[in-house]
Amino acid sequence: MDEPVALNKLGWVASAATSGALRPVASRPDIERVFINADTLQRVIPVGQSENVGGVVVTIFSMELFEDGQRIRMQVELASDHPDRFTRRADGRKVKSADRMLRGSLICGFTVSDDCGTVYRSQFRCSGSNDRLDATLTTEPALSSIATTLYIAAPKLLWHDIFHADQPDVTDVGPWEFVIPLE
Repeated sequence: MDEPVALNKLGWVASAATSGALRPVASRPDIERVFINADTLQRVIPVGQSENVGGVVVTIFSMELFEDGQRIRMQVELASDHPDRFTRRADGRKVKSADRMLRGSLICGFTVSDDCGTVYRSQFRCSGSNDRLDATLTTEPALSSIATTLYIAAPKLLWHDIFHADQPDVTDVGPWEFVIPLE
């Protein structure tokens, strides 16, 4: 393996062989990984809930139930009045860029639990553009058969610049809270 020139907090490395481009290295032990068998889809629950806190909108579209876990489909977006919202002038020039989404990775603390007291392990994955991220929150174990409500909460959203490890993280303070009926 080539000698690293930079390693950031998310486990990305830039090296001479990659001409300074970032690429992932070995997985980080401090980021929880959750894997479920996607071949065992049992049902989909439509959710359609949004929470706007401080101009950061989290929307949960649906929840896919699998034999061994769940996938929660969601989106994180900056509202039109958010100070970091990406906009263009009439002449087409960019006025402001939502740097947290353009260069950043969202490291968040979503917690998932149910009305039976089960706390689910979860992993957040996302991709997107300047002002919007499409995301999946994968959780395990499978939902309890007697659970009737799922609770999803994020007290804060933490943004880390994956291309400039020396830049400070940006935090949006919530909480974003969702109550999802399972019946």
